[in-house]
Amino acid sequence: MTNRNERERAMAMFGDFAAALAEWHESGGAMNYHCGDVNGPAAWEVASACELAERMEWTPWEATMSALRQGGLTESEIAAEMADWAD
Repeated sequence: MTNRNERERAMAMFGDFAAALAEWHESGGAMNYHCGDVNGPAAWEVASACELAERMEWTPWEATMSALRQGGLTESEIAAEMADWAD
């Protein structure tokens, strides 16, 4: 599973959606949104699609769609961001 030309990379966490989106644009992979709780503040994760798939119930596509929504993108902006997604 991959989005764009995913490169091998370690997971990265961002408290700022714009920074997470920029990293996702650069590295490919998938995104996930972590709601803030007692374990830490809300954050966006950028990781390889395979890494997310191994530890989530959602597919990388579903997680990325949700993360983009949580970042405040409109449905048309999300459609444009996901236009080149390939499983």
